[in-house]
Amino acid sequence: MLSVEETLSDGRRRVLDVRAVPTDAAGPVRFAVGRYSRPRPLVPAPRPPADDLLAVAVAVGVVA
Repeated sequence: MLSVEETLSDGRRRVLDVRAVPTDAAGPVRFAVGRYSRPRPLVPAPRPPADDLLAVAVAVGVVA
């Protein structure tokens, strides 16, 4: 597979993926091309409060 990446003027990245996909055993090979934009890296999600973690730990201990 071949990937080509470009950065757009608004900061998004566009990726072009090309892969060879056989159409049938005797026929020619066609190329499947997909375009998509990758979002910018996200900020990590906030951690839950310690009380919630304790409740999960107790629940897992009770089930186990």
